[in-house]
Amino acid sequence: MSLDALRDIERFAELGPDARGELASTIAQLLGPPWSAGAAELIDAVPLFNSELRLDFVAIPGGTFEMGLTAADVEAVKSAIGWEEDIAGTIDDARDHVTPSRRVDVSPFLIARDTLFHADVERLSHGKHTGIYCHQLARLEARLLAGAVGLRLPSEAEFEWVMREGGRCHFAFDASRKLDELGNDTEVWPTRFGIRRPFGTSWCADDYHDGYGGAPPGSKPWMEGEPDGLARPSGAEPELVDEVEQRLGLLACWRTARGHGSARVRLACDLELP
Repeated sequence: MSLDALRDIERFAELGPDARGELASTIAQLLGPPWSAGAAELIDAVPLFNSELRLDFVAIPGGTFEMGLTAADVEAVKSAIGWEEDIAGTIDDARDHVTPSRRVDVSPFLIARDTLFHADVERLSHGKHTGIYCHQLARLEARLLAGAVGLRLPSEAEFEWVMREGGRCHFAFDASRKLDELGNDTEVWPTRFGIRRPFGTSWCADDYHDGYGGAPPGSKPWMEGEPDGLARPSGAEPELVDEVEQRLGLLACWRTARGHGSARVRLACDLELP
């Protein structure tokens, strides 16, 4: 199976389960031990397993999308539910941190299907971090743990690409639509590429910036900002927030304010294609 399908989300979308299974095998051969392909799935997942880390991953195809809150998103919310003072305040606050919207070119990458649990952190840190709450790490500790196993944290652009399902989803309405379909059960929140627990607040590799002004066009981590770092989402699950916040769309696209103390760890790595 050619790896070219990972370069373009439109070509990737044409693959069926068998083709995605073959693609997983090709990627595992490219990466070498300890990687192996997982079983083919009906969703757009390309599953891989790392036997040394004992963790499941998925390969994410590249593509281009508009990251952040657009003027059209704001108008859509305004038209649907009015423009009262509290609604305007919520949107203005979001707009401060996720604007200006920008086109981002995402390179293919691998991301762990789940955030690390405390047993994973204990094992991977060789006992440096222990206890049932050790899955919540400070940003520096998260970066060091990822680096120690030869991986990294996902960038903010990569995380939003996954949560927007490769450009299919927008801020306005998609979260509330999905919540209605699921009866507010976020445990079974469907993700196109097969990651689990999308609402578990986890670290991104990027430094913290107040907004997207001056951000690079690619999906690599954006550094040279506040060293406290950036975690996404903000920690609130959809059923725990009000209507206007739901209608602002995929809540996992919310960004934390600076100074976030600790968060979960979701591992990622580059996928260099020949």
